Amino acid sequence: MTVLDAVYQVLEEAAQPLHVNEITRRILTNGLWKTSGKTPAATVGAELYSDLKKHGGASRFILHSPQTFGLKDTNTPVLNSLNQDL
Repeated sequence: MTVLDAVYQVLEEAAQPLHVNEITRRILTNGLWKTSGKTPAATVGAELYSDLKKHGGASRFILHSPQTFGLKDTNTPVLNSLNQDL
């Protein structure tokens, strides 16, 4: 499973936006993704920011506030200025 697929699964189960540290904790606890890196939360965050920058409005994810991500199909207000800057 890719890190972004793992993030999607965690956010879908949570049904609410989560901070990248909590997303990473749940991914690793549930064995959805493995890493030998020293800063897995930084890797997860970088992947999410890269996905948003690359895919823009077509991304599965949205940025709700700094380092807090949700799924695009949720109705939670987003921090629009950050999403537009990506």
